[in-house]
Amino acid sequence: MCAHRLDNVFCDVLQAEPGSLVVVTGPTSAGKSTLLQTLLGNTVVRAGRVHVAGTLAYVPQTPWVTGESIRDNILFGRPLDPIQYSAVLHACCLDADIRQLPHGDATLLGEGGAAVSGGQKQRIALARVLYAKRQIICLDDVLASLDARVSAQVFERAI
Repeated sequence: MCAHRLDNVFCDVLQAEPGSLVVVTGPTSAGKSTLLQTLLGNTVVRAGRVHVAGTLAYVPQTPWVTGESIRDNILFGRPLDPIQYSAVLHACCLDADIRQLPHGDATLLGEGGAAVSGGQKQRIALARVLYAKRQIICLDDVLASLDARVSAQVFERAI
């Protein structure tokens, strides 16, 4: 039985239905990020199988952005759909931030996203994933770098 084998990290752990929200909680180093990495195919599976039915997108704990514009970071090579783009900006609470920037969404982020805050980088990374319209979205502690008000709004609108 799986629970008795020491070399099994996960066994019969997760099955999610389309349209569902699955939240994995636990203490630090409990394996939450490893579970996500396994879903993404980034870990070695010695026995058993991992089956992901659908297209997958991932936002890590530490957001990744390019030095290009906010818009380029969100579109990530996809064509602009103004309605979808506007909805994603609103869902990620970026619309008000962008209105306050002198160059709006054409603002260059610079190396490591130096032109924006950590919370803004996280929301840009989330916006990129939402804009991509993947069937499965894996989020690794994406609300941690946001203040309580923005975190609640992003959760309500985007998650």
